[in-house]
Amino acid sequence: MRKFVFVIIGLGIFLVFGCAYTPVEILPKHIKTIAVPTFINRTAHYGIESKLTDAVIEEFIRDGHLSIAKKGEAGALLTGEIVTYILQPLSYDATEVVEQYKLWVIVNLSFRDLATGEVLWEEKRESVGGTLTGGIEGDVRYYVTPRAGGTVETEEEAQERLVIELADHIVRRTVYGWGSQIEIQSQ
Repeated sequence: MRKFVFVIIGLGIFLVFGCAYTPVEILPKHIKTIAVPTFINRTAHYGIESKLTDAVIEEFIRDGHLSIAKKGEAGALLTGEIVTYILQPLSYDATEVVEQYKLWVIVNLSFRDLATGEVLWEEKRESVGGTLTGGIEGDVRYYVTPRAGGTVETEEEAQERLVIELADHIVRRTVYGWGSQIEIQSQ
């Protein structure tokens, strides 16, 4: 019986302290504001640069760790460049009509401390030994025809979902230093 009590107490302590993860900021203490100019769009898909930039700014505001400022007044600068936008058919019905697409976006980013001029981190798509690495990337899969249990979306709706997820990921990368690849499944 005594052993059982210790197991229950130990489990309780683990649940209280072991599962209470709080992310730790990696930002230098003097950086309180950030400038986010409109991302550069190197793709043929006009407008995504504004959507992604706006979503990143909104996410910084929502997150609350950094305030948005103009470049001349900011402590840091986040610049972005959309380098890949691929819309790929994934599945077809019996008559060869596309049922599902994958929308895939890759963004190069640079985060610079404006007080020191130091690049704090950079995510850039590069070819290393024949393998493409780096960059912040995300993809979303979506159905364009009705399917059992699946939600039908347009490319525009899928793009909006992807932009929101990418913005969240970019802010987490900036504030907490988390990884560089995400995948968003269809809803």
